[in-house]
Formats: sequence, structure tokens, C-alpha cells
Amino acid sequence: MSRSVLFLLSIFVVLSCSTGFEDAANAFFVEVQQANPGFDVPFVPGSLPSEQKLQLDAQLYGASSSGQVQVDLVIRHALSTPLVLNATDFTLHTPDGNFSHPVPVDTGLFIPPKMNYSFSLLFEPVHDRRFFMHTGMRGDLNQQYTLQVKLPQEKYEYHFKMADSTWLDYRQNHAAQDQVVLFKPTLDKKAQEEYQVASGRPSFVHWDENEIAMAGVNLQLRSYHWLDTLYLDLRLVNHSTEALYVYPGELQYVQELNNGLEKNGPHVIKRSQRWIKEYRSYHPVPPDSLILPKKFITKDSLGREALFAKDVMFIR
Repeated sequence: MSRSVLFLLSIFVVLSCSTGFEDAANAFFVEVQQANPGFDVPFVPGSLPSEQKLQLDAQLYGASSSGQVQVDLVIRHALSTPLVLNATDFTLHTPDGNFSHPVPVDTGLFIPPKMNYSFSLLFEPVHDRRFFMHTGMRGDLNQQYTLQVKLPQEKYEYHFKMADSTWLDYRQNHAAQDQVVLFKPTLDKKAQEEYQVASGRPSFVHWDENEIAMAGVNLQLRSYHWLDTLYLDLRLVNHSTEALYVYPGELQYVQELNNGLEKNGPHVIKRSQRWIKEYRSYHPVPPDSLILPKKFITKDSLGREALFAKDVMFIR
């Protein structure tokens, strides 16, 4: 079944009002699942809303290999005019508050009155916000999701939960997130502030698990180990009044992604410019820590005036 449009058209649309809604929905769900075996993690729907003028039924499946989520829906309404729905009328929510709309966003959906209309939606949610911040990966499936459907003058919520036995099987055989070792940068803030003041720069310094900001320089960092590889992703934005100089040769343990060994530098990052690099290194066992040398970034082309007062240490 093609996924090149937002609303994957139903395998069939039941035109007859005499066909039972529940039977039509169940037949559609079975047909879709047989056509999409990659969505192999079933969720159990909670109570589904129904009223005299509108009937909805839904089923949710996750893909253990990709982390994508598919929602199959059947709608029948007794309004006098067609029901018009758009991508933003469907929102998938995770337990920690992330939400996503169907992908890709291409078209709308027009549902005639007094018909069973069946369709599927594809979502690519961020399952774990903190994990995504550290790695750029969406993370493992959650045990629960909520689908919000916004209809004219109404908003419905569908709650789905993976059965405990299914959840245990998924965690044991498919979950990969626990295999990833996360590293976060540490910085001697006081030493850095004193160092900046002594060199005639503002004293402002901020750092957290993924970012270091100081005196007009913003550095976003991701470092983690997965399977047999150590990852280091860097994004430098220079808002200071001076050029910066990056010396990749200071990184002794990594290679530039897809380009082999990178030249020693320097790379010149002028005012208002940004510099983005992804580094990878073969490490069968994750290290206890890793270091970003202080002279990796300097404020002069000879590499004498380091941006940092001390080496930046990454720890688990």
C-alpha cells in the first residue's frame, strides 16, 4: 500500500447504509493489517466515543523495526453535508507530552454523509524527548498513546495501550534504547567565566546536557555510544564579533562521517556563520568518558588562544 499521500485510502469504502458499522470496521482493520505486516506491535483501544450523529472506530499498530505508528480509522456520520478533515485535525500524543501529525502532509479528506469511510494514517513520533535531544533518534515505542481527533465543534480522544504481555515481548526482543550509552558535557563554569573576563570577553556562560553558550558562541553537542560505535555530533554558531578557528585534528578518536580522516584545519567560522559536523569512531566497548580538547576551537588562526579555559569532559 503506497504511503505517498497523507490519508492512505481505504481498501474499501462501504456505500451501503445497511452494512453494520462494527462489521465494516473489523473487516477493514483485518484487511489493513494483512497488507502491512511490518506494523507488528498491536495496541488495545480503550473505550471509543460514539453518538447518534457520528460513529468512530480506530486501531493502532507500531512498527518494531522503524518506530513508526499506524492508525486505522473508520468514520460514519449523519450530518447533512460532507465532513471535511485535514492533517492537523489528527494528533498523536506520547505519555511525556510529545505530539505529531500524520506524514506527509499532502491533502484533506472529504467524508460524505451516511457512509462508512475507512482510511489509515502514518505517524513518525518522537517517542522519548530526552533521548531524541541526545541522539537525534526517536527512541523505542511507548506502551501508551493518545490520538486526538478534532471534528467540527467536537474533540475526541482515543487511548491505546500495549498489552502487558506484548510490552514485555517488545522490550525483550525489539527495544534498542537501553543499549545506548549517553554522554553529557561538563564544564568548570567559574573557571570559564574568569578566563573570559581575563581575555576581555563578557563573563556569560551557560551549559546543560546538550549545549554550551558563552559570549556570543553557541555550541550544541551530542555524544553517545551505540553497539560498536562512538558518536559525536557538533553544531557551532558564531554570534561573537570575531572569527573562530576549528582544529578537527585535536580530536584523536573520531573520523568525519562519510569523509574519512578530516584535515587538521583550521576551519574558519566567521561572524554569523555556523559549522555542523558528525563524527564516528569504532569502539567495541563504550569508554567511561571522552574529551573535547580546549584547543579544538580557538580565537586565533595559530591555535594559541583557546575558546575554553579547560578541556570539556563528556561523562555518562
